Amino acid sequence: MVLRKLIVNADDFGMSSTINKAIAVAFRAGKISCASITPVGPKFQEAVEIAKANRIPVGLHSVIGASPVIPLKPITENKRMALGANGTFPENVGLYNESHIDDIVCEITTQLYCLHRTGLGILHWDSHRFDVPGSMFGLVVEEIQNQQHIPFVSYGKGALSKEANSKCLLGTGAIMGHGNFSFDSMRSFIEKTCRGVEHPRTWMHLSSLGGNPRFVNAFKCVMEQKYDDILKSNGMRVHRFV
Repeated sequence: MVLRKLIVNADDFGMSSTINKAIAVAFRAGKISCASITPVGPKFQEAVEIAKANRIPVGLHSVIGASPVIPLKPITENKRMALGANGTFPENVGLYNESHIDDIVCEITTQLYCLHRTGLGILHWDSHRFDVPGSMFGLVVEEIQNQQHIPFVSYGKGALSKEANSKCLLGTGAIMGHGNFSFDSMRSFIEKTCRGVEHPRTWMHLSSLGGNPRFVNAFKCVMEQKYDDILKSNGMRVHRFV
């Protein structure tokens, strides 16, 4: 049986040393394909060094909204973006409106340039907590795609034109975005992913792998053989770019 390739991406690379270590361990074990790194993360430089040392393919994890745990600031030092306390991004991205579109595009583009300057290739880009606000989603994504020609990982959030959608990578949603992760939830998620998917490669997102106590169990599950068995029983395997 020919197994379909599942691209397993871990996000929040650069947010903390714990997440960085978890991503490195999972990648070396063949459990993930790549990672999304954020230049505004407090451990960004550490993540860059880990990515280079382990040859981890990376994409941009763009941020325009603050984490409730880790305060994050715009690279551009744009006061119109710093709507949170002490010059941070706002936790509520609903504070942005269409007058902020150029500011958001500038900030995400600057984050892309910051990642580019590290010498790492940029495989893709996605959004932290899918945080580009509703009606602005398509406008921001299409503007950056037209400028940078880097595929966005779309999870069906927001309206994209047919042309823009054709440039996106197929995303299936965040599998780790909750605290009650288990093998049963993973099996259910992967089975849903497999149904109706005709593409030879499919994208699965792991959120904050090992990033805090409620995700530690998720990391342990991913590292077990049962993770590979669930994928194989559904006709899939983790894709390796290198």
